[in-house]
Amino acid sequence: MTLPFETTGTGAPLERPRLMLNPAQSGSEVDVHRTPHSMTSNTLASPLPFPYVSSWIKPGSLCGVHVLDTFEAHQISLDLDNPARNRVQPQQLLQVMSSCTRSAHRAHFPLVLGEHLFFDPTPAAEPFLITSPPLRDALKLADWALHLVPTGYKIELIEHGDGAWLMFNHPHIDHQDNARRYVIECMMAVARRVAGYLLGAPPALLAIHFKHERPPYSEQFFRHFQIEPRFNQARNAIYFNRDILDTPLPGARPDLHQRAHDILVNHSTFHESPVSFAQSVIERVSQQTDLLSCNLNEIAQHFGMSSRTFQRRLKQEGRAFSDLISTAQCALATRWLAETQMDINTISARLGYQSRRAFTNAFKQWTGTTPSGYRERVAKG
Repeated sequence: MTLPFETTGTGAPLERPRLMLNPAQSGSEVDVHRTPHSMTSNTLASPLPFPYVSSWIKPGSLCGVHVLDTFEAHQISLDLDNPARNRVQPQQLLQVMSSCTRSAHRAHFPLVLGEHLFFDPTPAAEPFLITSPPLRDALKLADWALHLVPTGYKIELIEHGDGAWLMFNHPHIDHQDNARRYVIECMMAVARRVAGYLLGAPPALLAIHFKHERPPYSEQFFRHFQIEPRFNQARNAIYFNRDILDTPLPGARPDLHQRAHDILVNHSTFHESPVSFAQSVIERVSQQTDLLSCNLNEIAQHFGMSSRTFQRRLKQEGRAFSDLISTAQCALATRWLAETQMDINTISARLGYQSRRAFTNAFKQWTGTTPSGYRERVAKG
């Protein structure tokens, strides 16, 4: 099968068809058009907010890498007690990526990192995905995910005939630039997990292309993507049937999708500013689960302020106390269901619910599915 934009037999790229930057404004047919989903990551001069070092620690453990030691070896000081203060220069993060990948002996670190990098620190990401009306709406996640990787990376959706490409690139990458190549591999692993949620496991992908030469660890790509990757190609890209983009998804829930969207938009991971007060409350409650049973006055005292000041701070950010508790409960519930064998009755009790039925109803409001259904989905994909 010859795919659009594949290399020719001589290794030269095929001629790119005519592009249409805004096809919605024209009635004429075109061979290829770029969708509005074209995103570029942070600028080189800006240090990256790095509040979620835990999203690196877990993949490191799975790969046999001591991530914290690696950061320290690169003279990066991380505040684990107040991770919202962490800032890392993009070049430093690339160096850490290279070191972790070289040290990994159980699995290829960029692929494992891609499975956790975006979803672990952002509990609303999965509800946003599984309630998306079509896949095209879910591609907004790519924009947010770019805020978690170093500078200059770009994701672009190109549609051509019956097919579509999700392309990943960096303007200064070459075949010897291992660090940036690893980030590309990580981003493609994120895309694979997104596709797995929406299209089934393994997802219905037609091709995986990489610009670099076949590496010694190429068999790990097949195990991860469940499809034989092609190397020495014109672009880093995932190819799939175009009609998938607009096919209605079975879990579509516009109301829950919008709620998850609003949480993601306000999520501190995607802003250069420090973590908001509301987010700091959510994180503290998630870390100290005994606070779930506390009322507003008691949590305000825990933060060393009066209930009036506490409420004023939340009001300034447009948040309600009950919303913060629900967000923390959702984060804990999805984590425990995915990462532990804790039974649902125990999870319900630990989250402060009087009955499993009440917890199930709340969980369905958060994610659009039941706790048992969520656990089964995670186990399968």
